[in-house]
Amino acid sequence: MIPYLILLLVVIIIVIFLIFRNISLKFKEVLIKIDEGEENIDKEIEKKYELLNKICESINEINKTKVIKSLYKIKKKSSDNYKLDRDMADVYNELKEYLLANKSFVPDDENAKIINDLYDNEIELNATKSFYNDNVEIYNKLVSSFPSNIIASSKKYDFKYLYSFKEEELFEIMKREKEEKERKKEKEKKAKIREESTDVDVEDDNEEESDE
Repeated sequence: MIPYLILLLVVIIIVIFLIFRNISLKFKEVLIKIDEGEENIDKEIEKKYELLNKICESINEINKTKVIKSLYKIKKKSSDNYKLDRDMADVYNELKEYLLANKSFVPDDENAKIINDLYDNEIELNATKSFYNDNVEIYNKLVSSFPSNIIASSKKYDFKYLYSFKEEELFEIMKREKEEKERKKEKEKKAKIREESTDVDVEDDNEEESDE
């Protein structure tokens, strides 16, 4: 009887060991992904900061006044990218209001490129935020659930915050700007082709008249 109890105890210990080993590996895997996501978010936020500064400074310069006033609240980079991301939301709101109120505003090539880059940056930033948030949700569930919360407590793992997403309305405005510019280029391209085709036809007619 005693050998069976000892064997049972050994099996239980092995099972518990394997369970906690598996949980530790899950923590390790998700923390690696979180670090990767955070690093990519930092890069995209820094890029967004630079792009917002460029387009807002340009608009302010065009209007010869501080139209986008909230820009100057984040003039100095914050070491906390959560805060920087939130602060830039105010700049986005002002930029959105300006673009909606000034539909006649036609950006030059340089500003159009900045707006396009900003739009592309938002797509990339939202993708990295989604990747980060998905893994943070897995991590937070491990921290709060039994038995993984035992390991979380022993290693002093705390809950992590999720990143929020910005207003889609501004993205759509920038998207329309981008699509409108692409349509304009396509029209110019087709017009140029028609013009070249007309020139060729005229030259052919002239040659025929000359032969006669």
